[in-house]
Amino acid sequence: MHPLSIKRQSEEEVGRILDMVVPHIFGDHNLCSTSWCAYHRNPKSYRMKYLPNDKPLNDEMLREALNRITPSLKRILPQLVCLGSTQSNENFNNMVASKAPKNR
Repeated sequence: MHPLSIKRQSEEEVGRILDMVVPHIFGDHNLCSTSWCAYHRNPKSYRMKYLPNDKPLNDEMLREALNRITPSLKRILPQLVCLGSTQSNENFNNMVASKAPKNR
């Protein structure tokens, strides 16, 4: 389960999760929570099934770029706490409906 797939209760918790995501996808699981990262349960057989070749990313320029984005996301934590659906189509439809509702 992805760490931001569950509606979170506090900005602090979402901020901690944002700090975990980039290291996680680059294979550093020191900050990972056992509730969503299976690495700590079985490190030898762990694979990153949503990344190419089931392996962590390794491009340092990409890592630096992602690390530069994290602070800007932290500035909008109140909006991230109230995330809608994580299902992409439903989320897109909800965004469109909020901007152009059919009943108006």
